[in-house]
Amino acid sequence: MLVTGPGIPEEQRRKVFAIFQRLHSEPPNLIFLDINMPLMNGWDFLEAYGDLPDHKKAGKVVVMLTSSFNEEERERAEAYDPVAGFLTKPRSGSNCSRS
Repeated sequence: MLVTGPGIPEEQRRKVFAIFQRLHSEPPNLIFLDINMPLMNGWDFLEAYGDLPDHKKAGKVVVMLTSSFNEEERERAEAYDPVAGFLTKPRSGSNCSRS
């Protein structure tokens, strides 16, 4: 897993590890994934998520979120099989339903 380095507190590493343990046991049907997360960015998450067995990912949807529109990021996200959408933030209920 990519959650390493001298500046990352042990408690935060444990939280990320726990999330991946849950993904292995009971993955959610929908994941909203921010590209710019602390500890592990969205791209690192997708790489790690890709290592899950195919039956764990079947029927699951990942929607990428970003605070700035960047066509290169959109194209990069679309290259990952589980990514079904790419949204810019901030989102409200009304503009989520239109996307």
